Amino acid sequence: MNFGKIICTFATALSIGISVFCRPVFALEAFSENSIGNLYSAASDKYLYTSSDGFIYTSYNGQVTVRDHTNKNITNLSIPSTIDGMPVTTVTGFNEYSSLKLVTIPNSVKDISGFKDCPNLTLVDFPSTELRVSSTVCRGTPFINDQKTVIKYGGSLSLLSGKMTKTIAISCDENATSAVFEDGTLYIANYIFNQNDKIKSIIVPGSVKKIPLGFAANCDNLTSVILSEGTTKIDLSFINCKNLKNITIPASVTEIEESDLGPTLGYYLSYDDLKDVKIPGFTITGYTGTAAETYAKKHGFRFIALGETAKGDVNMDGLVDVNDASLVLSYYAQKSVGLDPDANTVFANIKFGDIDENGSIQIDDATKILSYYAQKAVGLNPSWD
Repeated sequence: MNFGKIICTFATALSIGISVFCRPVFALEAFSENSIGNLYSAASDKYLYTSSDGFIYTSYNGQVTVRDHTNKNITNLSIPSTIDGMPVTTVTGFNEYSSLKLVTIPNSVKDISGFKDCPNLTLVDFPSTELRVSSTVCRGTPFINDQKTVIKYGGSLSLLSGKMTKTIAISCDENATSAVFEDGTLYIANYIFNQNDKIKSIIVPGSVKKIPLGFAANCDNLTSVILSEGTTKIDLSFINCKNLKNITIPASVTEIEESDLGPTLGYYLSYDDLKDVKIPGFTITGYTGTAAETYAKKHGFRFIALGETAKGDVNMDGLVDVNDASLVLSYYAQKSVGLDPDANTVFANIKFGDIDENGSIQIDDATKILSYYAQKAVGLNPSWD
C-alpha cells in the first residue's frame, strides 16, 4: 500500500455519484476496519445478509466479512469459517455487546477489528495464522484492561492448559516511554504506536517477521528502535518520526518498504512546505552487504556496521557528547544501588560506553567520554588510546 501526501478513500457509491474523502499522510489512522465490504454496507442495507445462525455479513469476490449478529445479548460467540460456501476472511463490528464474554475466531480470518466497549468480554481466541489486526480491537474490554503490562496481547487458547498464548500484540499503554515485545510474539497490530507522543524506545524480537504498517508513525519523541534477527520486512512503519535517531536492522531484513509519494524511514514531513525532510542525525545500525546498508547508502544516511566501533556513542545519535556521558553515569549509579538498568531500553547500547573495554561501566568511562567531547569541541582530533 502506498501513502502519499494525500490519501484518497473512495466510499459510498450511491446513485447520485461518488463522494471522495481525503486525509493528509501525517494523520495516519488504522484503516484495517475499512475493508472493501464496508463500502457496500455504507451504501445500502440491501448488501447486508443474515446467515441461518444469525450472523450479519457482506460478501465480495467470494469472501465474507462478518459484521454483526442478530442476538445482541449473546454471551459466547463462535465466528464460522464459512458462510454459504464462502470463506470468512474479515471480522469487524460487534461493539458494545453488553453480555458478550467469549469470542472464538477461526483460522480462515485474516483481518480483525471491532469488539470494542464490551464490558464483560474477558477472552478472545484468535487464529493461529498470519493476521492483520486493528490497534483498536477489543478496546474498552476486560480482555485488554486487565492486562497489567505495557503491551497488551492476544493469542490462541490452548485446550490443554486453558491459557492463552501471547502471540499477537494488540495495543500498548499510552503512557509508556519504552516498550519491549515478548519473545514469541508473532504479529503486531497496525498503527499500535501511531501518534504516541510518550514512547521513546522500542525493542522487537525476531519472532515478529514483519514490522507492520504505521507501527510507530507520527511518534514525535521516539529516538531508538532495535529490531532483532529473524525479522524480514519493514513496512511503512516509521513515518514522520522526526526525532528518531537510530534504528538497528538485522541481516535477516531483506525488504524496507518505500513510498515515492510521502515520507518513509529516516524522513519526516515538514508542515511548512509539505516536503519530505531528512531527520537530522538519523543513523542505521546493521551489517554490511545487507538491505540496511543499501537503504542507508541510497538515502545518504549514516551507517554503522555492527562489528565496527561506535565507541562512546551510547545513545546512537551519531555524536559523542555530554548526553552519552550522562547515560553512562546514570547506568553506573543505578547498577551501584542494586537496580537493573539493563531492563531499560534507554541503555540498549550501553556497551559503547565501556571505553576501556574492561567489561563494566564505570565513572572513568564517563570521564573519558567528556574528555573526548571537549577535545572535539575545540577542533582537535581525539582518539581513545
